[in-house]
Amino acid sequence: MGSLNVRYVKEAGVQVLLLLFLVTFCITLTINFHPLYWWFMHHYKLYQEVGLTEQGLRGNYLSLLAYLNYPWVTELNLSLPISYNGMRHFEDVKRLFFLNYSVLVLTAWPALHYLYDLTLKKRLWVLQGKIYGLSLILAGFICFIVVDFEDFFIVFHEVLFRNDDWIFDPNLDPIINTLPSEYFLACFGIFVGTFTLSLLSIYIVGKWQLKNVVALK
Repeated sequence: MGSLNVRYVKEAGVQVLLLLFLVTFCITLTINFHPLYWWFMHHYKLYQEVGLTEQGLRGNYLSLLAYLNYPWVTELNLSLPISYNGMRHFEDVKRLFFLNYSVLVLTAWPALHYLYDLTLKKRLWVLQGKIYGLSLILAGFICFIVVDFEDFFIVFHEVLFRNDDWIFDPNLDPIINTLPSEYFLACFGIFVGTFTLSLLSIYIVGKWQLKNVVALK
């Protein structure tokens, strides 16, 4: 009985690691999906909001991402002015980026090994109940975003950040004019879409495996 409990706790722990891996993997895909920003920049002519050319804004965006993504880039060099509070906010975002990448790297091996083991043993179906529960949470998350994205966006920042540096003054930090709320809504959409696709893929394969197991009996 004791060994069964240990096995159950161990598997539940690995399933949590799998969830963390999927979340951080989807976040990583989203924040590095450059074509999304290129489309918004071109469609809404965001470069005109700050008096830059399209190429100029592209360069600023890539500089910002380089600062947020790479530990060896320690200074944020933009052609646009940035306030002290704005700089502090991007420092906070950089720390969150590396928290995400750290969790992704640390969970990758146990999560992928677990998925491979379940696939090999045709046991992916054991995740179906967990995926169903997650899908209900995800549905609520989507409803909140769709019904009132502005309030969701505020709550999101209040949870992640301990200060108000994320509230930009366009006069001091004109870069905020190049980051419209529609862009962030699209980012959340990509995250939700990739995460849902990941869960759906596991669910479908698991359901197919379970059907075959039942058929063999």
